[in-house]
Amino acid sequence: MKTLLFLLARYPGCGGIETVTTVLANNLANRYRVILCSLSHDHRQELQKGLDERVVWRALPNHVQYHDEENIRLFHDIVEREHVDVIINQDSYFRNEYVLERLAVSHKLKLITAEHNTPNLVQISIGLETHACPWWNLYRRLKILLLSERILRKDRERRGHLYDISDSYVLLSDKFREQFAENSTVTDFRKLCAIANPLSFPRPAADWQRKEKRVLFVGQFVGIKGVDRLLRIWHRIGHLVPEWRLTLVGDGPRMP
Repeated sequence: MKTLLFLLARYPGCGGIETVTTVLANNLANRYRVILCSLSHDHRQELQKGLDERVVWRALPNHVQYHDEENIRLFHDIVEREHVDVIINQDSYFRNEYVLERLAVSHKLKLITAEHNTPNLVQISIGLETHACPWWNLYRRLKILLLSERILRKDRERRGHLYDISDSYVLLSDKFREQFAENSTVTDFRKLCAIANPLSFPRPAADWQRKEKRVLFVGQFVGIKGVDRLLRIWHRIGHLVPEWRLTLVGDGPRMP
């Protein structure tokens, strides 16, 4: 039986990457030995209940510095002792490419990298930071402007490097292929594929007669999700459509 190892920055947790990893690991446990390895984790017990008991979870000891020698040594030991055949790098923004490259070469295993966001995430983040900067803070605006090109170049180079060391690179949608090409140094896209996130529940039959006039947001209340932008927009248009309701579902540091 082959062994799969999911590597991610945090597990368990309430984010999308953690939820998708749980769904995939539980299903793959029917055919493979599955191991999860994470740098940090959320201590809330309810987040650990959904994981199949056949799936092994290992947390690295130093949750602050991933490239700590103890972390690297333990990770290498897990890969060697468990005879890992495939590493699924579930968090492409987790800066682990140095360790992954060494492992892929020394252990001759397969590496799959999944990007669980839009490939232009850094560009969006810079735009959000610029928008949030007060107009009168010229120093900060100039700093963002001067650093943005360097940050975007480094992001493109890093994404290209991750693609090069991976046997397969997974996007969430075919629509992201163009964004990937624009935000990477890749010229040969044969290793690129698109796999949508799985559902953890059966798709219900829609009863359109009971459909409500409601705008629904489901996700983490963090800056990159744009919840504050959604609220500003709704504040401007809500009175124009009084029969519609806005519902926010989620958790996070920016809960309204």
